Amino acid sequence: MRSGRNICNMSFFQIHPSPLNLFQKPMKKHLLRSFDFRFGLKSLLEPSVLALFAANLYPLIGVLFLGWNTFYLLILFWMENVVIGFYTIIKMLLVPGTKSGWAAKLAMISFFCVHYGMFTLVHGIFVFVIFGADFGGQGTEILWSSIVSYQLPWAALALFISHGFSLFQNYIGLGEYERSNLGGVMLQPYSRVVILHLTIIFGAFFLTILGSPLIGLIILIILKIALDLRAHLQEHSQYISPIPTV
Repeated sequence: MRSGRNICNMSFFQIHPSPLNLFQKPMKKHLLRSFDFRFGLKSLLEPSVLALFAANLYPLIGVLFLGWNTFYLLILFWMENVVIGFYTIIKMLLVPGTKSGWAAKLAMISFFCVHYGMFTLVHGIFVFVIFGADFGGQGTEILWSSIVSYQLPWAALALFISHGFSLFQNYIGLGEYERSNLGGVMLQPYSRVVILHLTIIFGAFFLTILGSPLIGLIILIILKIALDLRAHLQEHSQYISPIPTV
């Protein structure tokens, strides 16, 4: 009876690993691999990669033909992180029930929403405060009107469709969800949060040092495309061989 009572008294995180433990060595290894730009030609011709590449060309059109500046470009990058967070929750829900029950899923998703949400919120505030100073005190209606006039919602929609296509083709269609686990799925978007952080730093650098916004923005877009493709290929390469459950 005592052993049964001890089992009943075990807390949830004694059975499942604490989410905080997922942000140590695995995260460090995950981020370092994000800067490995050795792409295989075959992998670059995959439909989901082509869709991601095409969606990432929209910012180049915005800079060259729609008059985008650093602020609008970084707003789009921030919007993409919101899209990635949305699809990550869907992926976590699709993790097989034999690996993680609904109690574990709800606990991990709640933690992810708070943790990833804080990252996204802080980056968003940084973008609006540092690069959106011209809109200070003008109200959200004027800001939104400007965002719409520069056609950012269409660019965000293109990224939303691209990530959704990858979800249905790779995660569901190729059965990646069957080899996934909650911890691994929850870690995936964080390298892209770092990408957004890096683009903010580089954007400020090119604007203030080079003094040429157009050149700086083009370099930013090229850097973002390279990092995004690397993150995409890295994310799906882990499903080639079985991964341990958590």
